[in-house]
Amino acid sequence: MAGAPVLDRPPGGSRAFVTLVTNAGYLPGAVALIRSLRRTGTPADIVVLHTGGVGSEALAGLAAMGARLAACDLLPTSEAFDAAHARSEIHGRNPFTKGGKPAFHTPLDNFVKLRLWQLPYERAVFIDADAIVLRPVDRLFDYPEFSAAPNVYESLADFRRLNSGVFAARPSPITFAAMLARLDAPDAFWKRTDQTFLEAFFPEWQGLPIYDNLLQYVWLNLPELWDWRLIRILHFQYEKPWDPANPKAGRLAPLIAAQLLVIDDLFLRRLPAGAGDELADILMSRYEKAATVVTSNRVIDDWGALLGDVVVVTPLLDRLMHHGHLLRFDGKSWRLKEAAERVAKHPATA
Repeated sequence: MAGAPVLDRPPGGSRAFVTLVTNAGYLPGAVALIRSLRRTGTPADIVVLHTGGVGSEALAGLAAMGARLAACDLLPTSEAFDAAHARSEIHGRNPFTKGGKPAFHTPLDNFVKLRLWQLPYERAVFIDADAIVLRPVDRLFDYPEFSAAPNVYESLADFRRLNSGVFAARPSPITFAAMLARLDAPDAFWKRTDQTFLEAFFPEWQGLPIYDNLLQYVWLNLPELWDWRLIRILHFQYEKPWDPANPKAGRLAPLIAAQLLVIDDLFLRRLPAGAGDELADILMSRYEKAATVVTSNRVIDDWGALLGDVVVVTPLLDRLMHHGHLLRFDGKSWRLKEAAERVAKHPATA
């Protein structure tokens, strides 16, 4: 079918996490999402659907992180459909009164999510590019089609609606064709674009636990549900944490940036390729904004070789040490000291 996704390389397996980037405004979110998925150790492919609104250099950066790029077109909808779902029309007829959408939010682009059903995978989990994964979520592949978490962020009534920021699906060209036929019916209007459509197309949708797609406004409106130990995917469904115009950055600060970051035992294990750039990004983003503690048993002179990139060490240390304090500890390990004391006191049982 014309405009179907074209992967930049063959699938690496039968399962894929899928996200969507239709303009440069969502790039920071896509980078964070890909990194967070990689850190869970998932063996599944990570696929980025894109429609040409992002430059080749930026896309190359996503590919360098291990993502598969899937170029595709907007859906072949009618002029009447496109006009009805333009940003001005969507926001005008049904204003977002609970929170604000950034300037780069383009409602019509949301329907490109449906092209997931055209991808060459047996199972897929979609995650919006304004979400981050905090814990492994590969179990979502085993949920039936169609599974999504409820759109909970204000009251119990929210459990009646789904949120399409995270969902489990089974790609199928037959399903996609049926979707396309229903989507652009005469006088069709989907109030919340893809979210409203998917809810109608899958009326018997299965519920995922809310912690598989916990919306940021739960922090503000339903704090009794918030538990960092349970959250697997955190979704910034309205204002984006990377948007400098975010009017709720202050109220949502604990979700956006930790006040204290501790990187313990740096270089205890061999770091993967590219880790130097990631470490530099983290430290530079926190420079003069938040506190950071780094512990290591390797002298600073060795950091360049251990990171595999001597060049990146200079600006990294420059920012780390500008307002920092270098504390050097000599002597034996406290763990070894305590073990030696136990042996001395109880030689037969140590």
